[in-house]
Amino acid sequence: MVVDIIVTSQKHDYASPWQKGQIGRTKAAGCVIEGNRIVTSSYAIADHVLLEVLKKGESRKYTAHAVINDYHTGLAILSVRDEGFFVGLKPADLSTADRMIGRSARVYAWDSLSSMKEYTAELANSSLRFFEPNCGILMHEFSTSMNDGGNGVPVFVDGNLAGISTGLNSETKTLYVISVEVLRRMRRDSDDGNYEGVPFFWIDSADIQSNKNLRDYYGMTDGEGGVLITEVPAGSSGSDVLKANDIVLSVDGTILDDNGMYDSPYGKLNYIGLIQMNRFVGESVSMKILRGGKRMQVGFKLRPVPLRCCHIPLLSYGPTPLYVIFGGLVFQELTIGYLEAFGDEWKQRADKRLLYYYDNEKSHSAEKAG
Repeated sequence: MVVDIIVTSQKHDYASPWQKGQIGRTKAAGCVIEGNRIVTSSYAIADHVLLEVLKKGESRKYTAHAVINDYHTGLAILSVRDEGFFVGLKPADLSTADRMIGRSARVYAWDSLSSMKEYTAELANSSLRFFEPNCGILMHEFSTSMNDGGNGVPVFVDGNLAGISTGLNSETKTLYVISVEVLRRMRRDSDDGNYEGVPFFWIDSADIQSNKNLRDYYGMTDGEGGVLITEVPAGSSGSDVLKANDIVLSVDGTILDDNGMYDSPYGKLNYIGLIQMNRFVGESVSMKILRGGKRMQVGFKLRPVPLRCCHIPLLSYGPTPLYVIFGGLVFQELTIGYLEAFGDEWKQRADKRLLYYYDNEKSHSAEKAG
C-alpha cells in the first residue's frame, strides 16, 4: 500500500520573476487509499511539473496527477492515468482515535541512502496546528528514532493509516503527522466533485483561563468557559456577526472550557477545530456568545479561503510571481517567496524594512471589522 513518488519540480525564481529556477528531482512516499487514489504531503510535491509513481520492487514508472493539492491542509491526493498501476495494491484502511491512543506506530521513510526504511513511533500528543492562513488542522506528534526524512511519509497503527507526516524535528525526534481525520474531511468535501477546502475563519482570540477579575468584568458565571475575541478581521467567516470583546461560550452546542478548548476523541482541541475540521464551506455555524453581559445565539455561513487573504502572500508555491517592468526597473509585490530568495537565513539577510512589513502587516487583508 506504500508507493514511491518521484517528484520533478521547478520553483519560481523570485529574484528574477520572469523566469523559473532550476529543475530538481526528489523522492517522496505515498499511500494507496480507496478509489485508486494516493495520498501524500502537498509540500512533498510542491512546484511539481511531473509526478511519477512506482510500486515497490518494480522499475516501471507511471505518470500521476494531483487531483487535490491543498497547501492549507498539507495533503495532496493523486490519481494515476493507467489504473493498471493499482493491480495488486491493497488500499489502506483508515485508523480511528480508539485504535491509535496508547499504541505503537510504524513509519516508512527514505533514509540518507535513498532506501525505504521502517521505523517505530509512539503517539505523544494531538493538537490543532495552523497552516497559513490560519487553517487549523488536527496534527499528531510521534516520538521516533528517525534521523532524517519525514515529509510525506505514511504512518500506520495496527496496519491502518494514521496520517501523513509533514516534518521531523531531528533534535527532539518528533515526527509531525497530519491526522487521517483531515483526509476523511478532504474526501467528504470532494464527494460532489467540487473540493472547496477548509473554511476561512481568522478570528483573533485570547484565553479567559481562571482570571477572576477578567471573568467578573465580562460577567461570566462560575464554571462557565469560553474564549475572548480580540480582533475580527473583515473577510473572515463571522466577521459580519462577531465583534471584539465577545466571548464565545459554545460552538454548535459544544461547550468550551476556559482555555477555549473542547473535548474530542483525541483529547482537548482548540475550538477552531469545531469549525474548520467539522464543518464545510457554505454550511452554517451556531455560536452562543456573551456580549455586554448578555448571552445570545448568533449564526453565520462559512466562506472559502479567498485567493488573496493577506497583505503579504504567505505561500510561495503555485502562481507565477506578479511583477511589472517600468522604466527599466522591476517592481514586484512583497511575498514570502521573495524574502526566501535571500537564502536560508533570510530573516537575518533580507532588508530590515521588508522584514518589518512581513512581521507587522502580513496577517490580514482588510481593516478590522466590528
